[in-house]
Amino acid sequence: MKVRSQTKTILYRGFSLIEVMIAMLILSVGLLGVAALQIQALALSTDSAYQHDASILASSMIERTLLNASALTGINGNLYVNLFDETNLAATASCYTSSGCTSSQIAQNDIVEWRNELQRALPEASATLCFDSSPTTTDCALNTQTSLPLVMKIWWVEKSGSLAINKSHIVVIENIGEV
Repeated sequence: MKVRSQTKTILYRGFSLIEVMIAMLILSVGLLGVAALQIQALALSTDSAYQHDASILASSMIERTLLNASALTGINGNLYVNLFDETNLAATASCYTSSGCTSSQIAQNDIVEWRNELQRALPEASATLCFDSSPTTTDCALNTQTSLPLVMKIWWVEKSGSLAINKSHIVVIENIGEV
């Protein structure tokens, strides 16, 4: 009689530890990529919101300028352009009551109120309003020639981690005499 040796063949099923580790590495790299895209999308949406706020603020100041027509072309020139860079402006309380105020006081109040709105809406913001022959540049050559376009230029500083990024928004209004 023959004795047969009985050997059992054991089949291993499942994953080895190295396969699981490689799969986890691939998954973690993919998740890091998704997180980086999410951070980039958040930064771009913040920038877009600041651009939108700058446009709304520029439109607001332009409308205020156009509504106070007597301040646009007076003996002293455009009062908004002349007063815009003054640092010690204060609002006139009588403009908020029934007694009223002059076009110069209205211009001064408009600028004070608008600057407060600007500081609330944009980080470290500043702005200028001028007649400029090269309105697409960021600097503003003070010029009193009303035949040039009236330009509103707004700057702010956007923080991105430890970096400070300067941003600007320029709104050009056509010749104020034609408006």
